[in-house]
Amino acid sequence: MLCAKRVSMMMFLFCLSTVLVSAQTTRSGVSAPGSDDPARLLLQRVGETYKGLKSYQFEGSYRNENRSESMGTWDENKRIEFFVLAANKPDQSRLESRNPFFSFTNVSDGKTKWEYSPASNEYVVSADVSVKTNQVRAPIDMIMLNARARTVIESYSKLPMGMAFPKIVGEEFITISGQKIACTVVEAGDPNFTSSAKSQSYRKLWIDSARFLVLREQHRMRNQVRVGATMESNISVEYSVAKINEAVAPSLFTFTPPAGAKLVDELNTPFRAPKRANWAGKDALAFTLKDLEGNALEFASLKGKVVLLDFWASWCGPCVAELPHIEQLHKDFKDKGLVVLGINDEELEIAKSYVKEKGYTFKTLIDEGRAVARLYEVNGIPQVLLIGRDGKIKLHEIGYGEGREKDLRVAVEKVLNGEELPLPKVMGGLAAPVIVSPSAAGSPKPNNQN
Repeated sequence: MLCAKRVSMMMFLFCLSTVLVSAQTTRSGVSAPGSDDPARLLLQRVGETYKGLKSYQFEGSYRNENRSESMGTWDENKRIEFFVLAANKPDQSRLESRNPFFSFTNVSDGKTKWEYSPASNEYVVSADVSVKTNQVRAPIDMIMLNARARTVIESYSKLPMGMAFPKIVGEEFITISGQKIACTVVEAGDPNFTSSAKSQSYRKLWIDSARFLVLREQHRMRNQVRVGATMESNISVEYSVAKINEAVAPSLFTFTPPAGAKLVDELNTPFRAPKRANWAGKDALAFTLKDLEGNALEFASLKGKVVLLDFWASWCGPCVAELPHIEQLHKDFKDKGLVVLGINDEELEIAKSYVKEKGYTFKTLIDEGRAVARLYEVNGIPQVLLIGRDGKIKLHEIGYGEGREKDLRVAVEKVLNGEELPLPKVMGGLAAPVIVSPSAAGSPKPNNQN
């Protein structure tokens, strides 16, 4: 089991947002009476503005709150993405997204393209042979697939498609970068959903009255997906920076790798099969981490002992399933020379509370900033490394499945007895992907402050 519930929910949110974007960009709205309708004319002007952009810089946040009800029970999920979208046409661009599924930065100066993953602190460099940015949108990169940022320009350039019977409902001021901007507020139905008690949807746009830019958006939907099941969605988009057809800082179109970033051939992403590191047979790498009480532990101090490292998190289903067996190994073999160290990169109080609740007695270390996880190239959890008295890694196990604890117990006994294990290999199959939470992702930092 691979943290299936969490991964499934992320894919559900992705599918939902894809449907909503499709509703906005691929189907025409219902024509309102009269070709000179003020609201429809305004939306047409907005569409023309986005189609004609020569340069732009947009920064903002996208929030998607979903609530589903089935047979009297409710499930709620929230997603937030922070993004940066900038271009100097025809060939300079920056697309940056911080989201719970997979954060990334894509930058091109017209000759060189950089792709960067904050979660793994890895980046790729290649010659930019992509379609020039004078088109509405380049071909979809699978890395970008889950990012709202990639659809911003196309979504608004297709207006008034996706907005049925639009009407102007008022005038409001919005403050962006300390500047108050007069906006015309337009509200419309969604032609992809019928207006009934079982299915309702509408969009609301705050449009810069002078530049014809969308500076705020709300999209609310309520739909009966099947008998006895209802889904509600509330999407909001807020812009903190909205500049068009003016000079964009050149630094946005260059990329300087952050400290410690690793150059790789290909990024590990949820959409690509990750290249699993195989540490079996290699020397263990030294590190220093603090335990739950704030006491520092140096790995070098364990020389001559058999050490089991377990990378885990409280939100990871396979980790939770395996931890009782890790605890049992600790209890059974601690007096025979085995040292069990749990490596956790969550906040101290979360890890401390979980360990206390479960009554685990093996030592847990807090891997702040995933420093040790990066050292060992951990791109999925749970992962177990079994290290012999000679400092060599005897076993590298990825993921967890029923019955796996028996194999691990046999391996521990053999290493404690000084026996050599079979040819070094990575045991096990899939592992839960590392997913960055919104709080950990934070807001994107342009100008190479990634």
